[in-house]
Amino acid sequence: MADIFVWLGVVVFLVGGTLLVLEAFSQSIVWGVLCIIFNPIAIVFCSMHWKDAKYPFAIQSIGLFITLLSLSLQSNY
Repeated sequence: MADIFVWLGVVVFLVGGTLLVLEAFSQSIVWGVLCIIFNPIAIVFCSMHWKDAKYPFAIQSIGLFITLLSLSLQSNY
């Protein structure tokens, strides 16, 4: 059962990441390409364009939380 939540978290994380890259491309092509090639630049993008990037960042954070929580619960059993 916990495997379902792990995969759900991964899917939510990937959706948030995709939305973040789309938001980066809407700012400029350079931001979008940099977010794809060098993913840690997304943190810089989020800090510089927080008003536009807060929802994709929140979705990605929720996905990470679901994944980590379900993995920690799975390891206890």
